[in-house]
Amino acid sequence: MSRFVNKVALVTGAASGVGRAISRKLAQEGCAVALIDRNTESLADEFEFLKSKNVKVSAHDIDLADVSQFKELIENVIKEHGQLDALFNNAGILGAGKIGELDSESFDELVAVNLKSPIFLTQAAMPFLSKTKGAIVNTSSASGTTTFPLLLTAYGTVKGGLAHFTKYAAAHGFKHSGVRANAIAPGVIRTGMTEDIYFDEEVGNLEMQKCVRNAAPVGGGIIDAEDVAATAVFLASDDAKSITGQILTIDGGRGVIPDEAFMTKLSKPYWMK
Repeated sequence: MSRFVNKVALVTGAASGVGRAISRKLAQEGCAVALIDRNTESLADEFEFLKSKNVKVSAHDIDLADVSQFKELIENVIKEHGQLDALFNNAGILGAGKIGELDSESFDELVAVNLKSPIFLTQAAMPFLSKTKGAIVNTSSASGTTTFPLLLTAYGTVKGGLAHFTKYAAAHGFKHSGVRANAIAPGVIRTGMTEDIYFDEEVGNLEMQKCVRNAAPVGGGIIDAEDVAATAVFLASDDAKSITGQILTIDGGRGVIPDEAFMTKLSKPYWMK
């Protein structure tokens, strides 16, 4: 397919995981890509990889927690590529902790990267997306639409905020610019960010690993980054021109299992023991 020929996309968290898969999928479909990441080494590697495939690509080493850089970032992308057709607010950090275990500093960092950053990058990009009647795709999380696991209370709360912001962005686009906004809400994806929690048998929670792998009706409970990327890229394409304001869950069907029952499979509540 070549749905993105003569189009330009900006992807945050583009040097690894889902962001890298999104960037490569876009490139395969003819898109020019602006890569955003704070991992300079991985960013350089991905830049060189795409360049070797004759992709028009630029790389921008940005700490997304610092929103003061966004205006200049967007200006540089426009200067280099001439336009902006799609914004993928994909970058995120993982934070663990139940109520009673949360700390203010870690929560502030979650908010800065996972919520404040997408909001203000959207704001900076909107004038240019309006010119192309482009699309925004935010990476929320299945944890933002459910209440499992409790270990991800803070993370899920912030990702839930991003999902709701997506609806506001869609409403703004409908009223003012024609820009579409949607979000994906992945379940457990095998990426560097989730490796320790779900896949490292020495570090991770073995009960949780087993439960996650067995809970989803399809896909074994584990989602490939490439599958998530394919859905995200679809939402930014003209194939989804009638879709806006939607949160699309990609979890192998785990969400159809009531969270309380899922939690009981993992361990009985302390008051039941």
